[in-house]
Amino acid sequence: MRMRVSVDRVEEGMAVLVPREEVPGSILWPISLLPPGVREGVILELEARVDEAETARVMRRAQELHDRLVDRSRRPHE
Repeated sequence: MRMRVSVDRVEEGMAVLVPREEVPGSILWPISLLPPGVREGVILELEARVDEAETARVMRRAQELHDRLVDRSRRPHE
């Protein structure tokens, strides 16, 4: 998904981004995570993609932790 936004203003290290398309609302984004030189009035193109590999890795890790906790809770207390 790609979206164009304009930088409405920068306040206390945060940029207020307003979608160029007919989408209500705004997005607060740390200015430190935007390209150098971004200022009011600049148009940015944002892209969001699902990282399938990282999502799967995190889900596996969460499942492993869950399984260990369940296993421990089933052991008799010593």
